[in-house]
Amino acid sequence: MFQLKNWVSLGLFMGVFLSLPLFAGGKTHASHHEVDAKKLEGVFTKAKCGMCHTWETYKLGNLKKNATDPLGGDQFGKRSGPPDLSKLSPELMKEISKSKTFLGDYLHRKVKLRGKNHSFFFKGTPDDLKIITYGLIHQKKK
Repeated sequence: MFQLKNWVSLGLFMGVFLSLPLFAGGKTHASHHEVDAKKLEGVFTKAKCGMCHTWETYKLGNLKKNATDPLGGDQFGKRSGPPDLSKLSPELMKEISKSKTFLGDYLHRKVKLRGKNHSFFFKGTPDDLKIITYGLIHQKKK
């Protein structure tokens, strides 16, 4: 009887394990983290993020623009020019790991980073906000 229970348990486990891709809509885990660059570009442009930021990972914003980083340069890497969203600081990543809503709250000026609000209130739709925050969190590292 004991051996039969083990085989049944193994069969149930394998059935659940092998059916996970069906419940995920046929997508694998790797495709879950892919960012739709076209949607991201549309939101980045519509929300006018490129007025203050570049995003080298996705080739967005005026990458040749030279301006002073309002957060002192060390927030997004040691370089002059607009803050590059592909180089998020460890401090920001720590806040993101503590709260799933931190980025959205920061862009909506509900929370502060280093005692400062985000310069502008994000005026996009909730879906736009999801696209931007997902792009920030799941961008490919260089």
